[in-house]
Amino acid sequence: MIGFKCKKCSRINYPKRARCLSCKGMEFEEVELGKECELVTYTQVYNPPAGYKGDPPLMLGIVKFPNGVMAMGQLAIDHPKDLKLGVKLRPVWGMLREIGGKEVFGFKFELAKKEQTSKLKLGGIEMEEYRGKKVEMEVMGKDVNWKEVMKPYPPRKIVLPNGEEMIVRSQTKDEIEEVVEALLPKTVQHKQLFDLIASEMVTEFYLWREGRPMWGCPAESHFNLVGRVGDEIVGVSNGALSSPEVGNSLHTVAIREGQQVGTQLWGCKLEHYFDVLGIKELHAAAESYRGGTELFQTFGFEEHPDKVVHFGTSPMQRLTKRQWERIRPGKIAGKRI
Repeated sequence: MIGFKCKKCSRINYPKRARCLSCKGMEFEEVELGKECELVTYTQVYNPPAGYKGDPPLMLGIVKFPNGVMAMGQLAIDHPKDLKLGVKLRPVWGMLREIGGKEVFGFKFELAKKEQTSKLKLGGIEMEEYRGKKVEMEVMGKDVNWKEVMKPYPPRKIVLPNGEEMIVRSQTKDEIEEVVEALLPKTVQHKQLFDLIASEMVTEFYLWREGRPMWGCPAESHFNLVGRVGDEIVGVSNGALSSPEVGNSLHTVAIREGQQVGTQLWGCKLEHYFDVLGIKELHAAAESYRGGTELFQTFGFEEHPDKVVHFGTSPMQRLTKRQWERIRPGKIAGKRI
């Protein structure tokens, strides 16, 4: 960032002004403000101005450079918990907002000691390198022979309320692009928090394809179910295992709404977990009010005492094999094909 030093009184002005704030001088020379600054104060704006493309809140702060110059700008901070008065920041150039269809750029401030990935191997699951230091990514079930544990879901035919037949079966990696294309309209539909999971699901499909772990579960334990009516993809559901005995439900998305597609896929996923893969306990997150009240309660889930969902909306839920066997007859529709 550049400041403007008055040639008459040596005061450094920022931003550039017609006259020096101290002596009203009109001649300046450019000087660098510094590589780092410190946070003096900040605020969070939950109703940001039009054209701001980030997610609320918009974080604004006032910073102070070593030469005493103070400046205000956006704070490019991922986690508000990192915002502490006096924290060291550095100016970076980036887009601030969009006005009249044109992008407006300027300086914003990020953490000076931001931990950045210097090397990333798509094929290497456990190890990543951060600034020359190798750290092990925490992945559960690394010593399990997942080829023996994971089995395909036996296809099931389910008649939907409109009379059409939905076929549910395991998805292959060759189908990823087709499934993602079907999900894309959902990724831009933000009527409720639940809609965010379509974007997460797309990411998880590509992580699965590249052999990367998800939510601490190895890529080899990941599975996907797809529901089709004819050639049309009407819903998808995915999950993973942290061990051969514990499943971690990820997401279920009904691409075609109003025909109980999501509810039927959810039942098929539970069947796959308990009856095909043989787990003893399933952990799942109610990412919407409807999911928590209609699905989880009717399926007999109980709150997990020690875990909270990653959206921070509710406690993690769990279902045991014993409870599944008790309610199973009324939760699985259709027949094997």
